[in-house]
Amino acid sequence: MISQTLKELRKGKNMSIDELAKISGISNANISKIENNKVVPSADIVLKLSEIFECSTDHLLKGKNIQPVSIENNKNAFNSNVNNDDVVKTLINENKKLTDKIISLYEEIMKLKKEK
Repeated sequence: MISQTLKELRKGKNMSIDELAKISGISNANISKIENNKVVPSADIVLKLSEIFECSTDHLLKGKNIQPVSIENNKNAFNSNVNNDDVVKTLINENKKLTDKIISLYEEIMKLKKEK
């Protein structure tokens, strides 16, 4: 999927393979191979390309239309999709269940020790 996404991003910026090679420090041949799905780029190259095109590595690798990652976007997404009170209630409830289970296991261990 990176092959198609890279080509689209590069062409969307009216950039030639030679121009991308100069900016990125990646050889023309390697960029061409990536775009033609002949080679899988290393993590370093994916990261470098995501910085150049100001997109997430997910966008490059998966071709998804993902907004650039920012703390503000994440806060807004969290606040708009989740009722914080429900999250807190769920976490408290799960914590209580785990605590009750730990206490029960501890009591069982103590009972087994007394039997010995």
